[in-house]
Amino acid sequence: FWRELLGQREIRNALKNSLIISVGAASLSLVLGTLAAYGLARFRFTHPSNGSLTTWFLSQRVLPPVIFVTPFYLIARQFNMLDSVWTLVLLNATFNLPFPVIILTQMFREIPREIEEAAQVDGASKFEIFYKIALPLVTPGLVVSFVIVMAFSWNEYILAVTIAIKNAIPIPVIIAGAESTRGIDYQAVGTRTVLALLPPALIALVASRYIIRGLSL
Repeated sequence: FWRELLGQREIRNALKNSLIISVGAASLSLVLGTLAAYGLARFRFTHPSNGSLTTWFLSQRVLPPVIFVTPFYLIARQFNMLDSVWTLVLLNATFNLPFPVIILTQMFREIPREIEEAAQVDGASKFEIFYKIALPLVTPGLVVSFVIVMAFSWNEYILAVTIAIKNAIPIPVIIAGAESTRGIDYQAVGTRTVLALLPPALIALVASRYIIRGLSL
C-alpha cells in the first residue's frame, strides 16, 4: 500500500507543495520576525508604542484564519494568484509571524547591552553587531521559531483548501479528500496521515536540543 501511495502523482505533488509552503513560510517569517524582534527589543517607539506593536503582532494569532478566507480569496482572484504555492507561503508567513517576533524579542532583551556597546566601541557597525553578535546568541530561538512556524504551515488546512484548486494542493487537503463512493477510506487516511507526520517529526528530532532550550528560555 505504501508503494502504491507514493506512486500516486497527486501525493508526490502534495508533499512537494507542503514542503515549499512550510519551509518558505518559515524562512520568510523568520527573516521578518527577527528584524522586528530586534527592533522591539533594542529601540523605543512612541507612535505606536512597543507594547502596541507587540499587541498588534499577537492579534494576528488571536483572530482565526477563517475570518479572512473570503477577503483573501477575492484578493487572490483579483491579482490572479489563486492556486499558487507562493500565495500560500505569503499567507502562512503572515499568520505565523507573531511566533518569531514574540520568542525572539524576549531573547534579544536578555542579551546584555554591554556586549553590543563593547562591540560598538571596537568599531563594529549596527549591522555587524546584529549579524555577528546578537544572532548567534539567540540561535535556539531561531531554530524553535523556524520549527514552530513550519509545523503550523505544514498543517494549515483552511487557507489551503480555499486558495489551492489543483496545482497547489498540499498534503492536509489530500488527507481530507480520502473519500470514495463507498465512504471514507480509513486506510488511505491513516497512511497519508503517517506520511504527513514524518517530515516535521524528523526535523523536530534533529533540532530537539535547540527546541527544548528555546522553549525553556
